Amino acid sequence: MAIKINTPLTRETARTLKCGDSVEITGVIYTARDAAHKRLCQLLDEGKPLPVDLTDGIIYFAGPAPAKPGQPIGSVGPTTSYRMDPYSPRLIREGLTGMIGKGKRSPEVVEAMKECGAVYFGAIGGCAALLAKCVKKAEVVCYEDLGAEAVRRLEVENFPVTVIIDSEGNNLYESGRAGYLKTLEEGTKMEQKTIVIGVIGADVHAVGNKILYRAFTDAGFNVINLGVTVSQEEFINAAIESNADAILISSLYGQGELDCRGMREKCVEAGIPDILLYVGGNIVIGKQDFEQVEKRFKDMGYNRAFPPGTDPSVDIECLHKDLHMDE
Repeated sequence: MAIKINTPLTRETARTLKCGDSVEITGVIYTARDAAHKRLCQLLDEGKPLPVDLTDGIIYFAGPAPAKPGQPIGSVGPTTSYRMDPYSPRLIREGLTGMIGKGKRSPEVVEAMKECGAVYFGAIGGCAALLAKCVKKAEVVCYEDLGAEAVRRLEVENFPVTVIIDSEGNNLYESGRAGYLKTLEEGTKMEQKTIVIGVIGADVHAVGNKILYRAFTDAGFNVINLGVTVSQEEFINAAIESNADAILISSLYGQGELDCRGMREKCVEAGIPDILLYVGGNIVIGKQDFEQVEKRFKDMGYNRAFPPGTDPSVDIECLHKDLHMDE
């Protein structure tokens, strides 16, 4: 829901507006770009009065297109605000309470805003024609020789803006980005799956385990690598502590069938009955029909068994499928 405000924008009202607020402005605002700002500040330097009263006023950093017949103004989109940064602090201290533009502001501008209680609004670039529909009347009040950059007095109705920097210096460009990155990070963490890997029993073959660790990590998994000579209890404890989604057991010395027996039962006893269990490598002695080997391991409660030489990409594909990661 947009906050509706009417001009003049008093400092008291400006201080109630917060970074991120959607606002609709009704009343009088002025357009001025850098050339006009320079002239206004020169007048102040010379001790001369300004041609417009900026007390509790709002300047829109814009140079409108020529008006079509029957319309008060042409397309009137915001220009990049940094061009006004050398002049805005001076005008803020002279009473300006609101600025409308796009893009970042300098630290000096923000300090002046905090000191005096002013706000910086953002208008959406790219919809200048739509913004023009909010302008009910427009007239040049000074510096007509600047053409489109002359200072104009606009009477607007429900002119839509967003508070980019509030009177306390809170900056939507910073907080919005930080919030997005935090959401992205949290989303990544939520989606990231944790797996426990290691070499079971008395097996000390570490090279293959390191290859798997690198492959799974590169694939985006949170990998808990227990290394070699890992017991069933160590696999299970690590899975519980890390809230793991799967346990992947390697065995390369032929005794895997013996070392892996009873693993599912221990998982059930430990309170993780449904955890995904994979096993792979030289998991039996000698050359055996792997279809029979796979059947025996599945009968022991393993979800998948992989023969020697299986590429890690196969494991990764199976994990995506079994953990429903692509749904």
